[in-house]
Amino acid sequence: MSRLFHAGFKRLVKDKIFWIGTALTALFCVLVCANQYRNQLKYEVHYTLDLFLFGSIMIVGIVLSVFISLFIGTEYADGTIRNKLIAGHGRSRIYLSNFLLCLTAAVVCVLLSVFITIAIGIPMFGFFTTKPGMLLLLFADYLMAAFAYVSVFLLVSMLCQNKAYASVLNILLAFCFLFIGIYLYSCITAPEMIEMAELAVNGEIQIESVPNPQYLTGMKREIYQFFLDFIPGGQAMQIAQWDVIHPYRLPLYSAIIIFAANAAGLVFFRKKDIK
Repeated sequence: MSRLFHAGFKRLVKDKIFWIGTALTALFCVLVCANQYRNQLKYEVHYTLDLFLFGSIMIVGIVLSVFISLFIGTEYADGTIRNKLIAGHGRSRIYLSNFLLCLTAAVVCVLLSVFITIAIGIPMFGFFTTKPGMLLLLFADYLMAAFAYVSVFLLVSMLCQNKAYASVLNILLAFCFLFIGIYLYSCITAPEMIEMAELAVNGEIQIESVPNPQYLTGMKREIYQFFLDFIPGGQAMQIAQWDVIHPYRLPLYSAIIIFAANAAGLVFFRKKDIK
């Protein structure tokens, strides 16, 4: 498998889509920091670098969905996978070598985005205020969420030989994960009490706090929280907002997704008819 990985790594280094996606992720980090620094000066508030350190997780899933679809789709289109099989490489090794290559791409993308944020963020906002242990834990959550994205997108790409179909499906999945995460996060963070204006008898307007009918309680709240923690888009929202309730659970849930996606991919890829 090392030979497959080595050959694939050479192609990865030369892949334009990979570097374009990585550059866009880095640019996103620059724009976020610049915008928040402008707001800091305009409204005379103080932000900490911690708040923006992992903001790139919001677009990493989309970037990886495009890259993996095209990277694996090109192997099908060029007949590379068929040639690997003819050369005697096992299907499991082919699948796992592609998984490692896509993980490598994800690590490079994540590390570069975090490094760019630190490099330009420290002069703007100063050093971190969060304890190093928590920063490392959230960084591990970030990486594992990216790996979960990789596993799902690789599964689709390895089982769908049509590059266009795989790209569309993976991009839709990326946006679905993200939108579901945003929805679940908005439900979980809804306030328990809301303020309502009422017109009193004397004609004055009174502000009263009343229970929020959208506030989740009981088992429903636990179910929403579970899915928010489980799906990569929900993890992305919590990490980006610096509002992770169960930081130790997220890597476990990501590991479950990684194992399940790869197990399913290996099983179905072995049975797949390679054209």
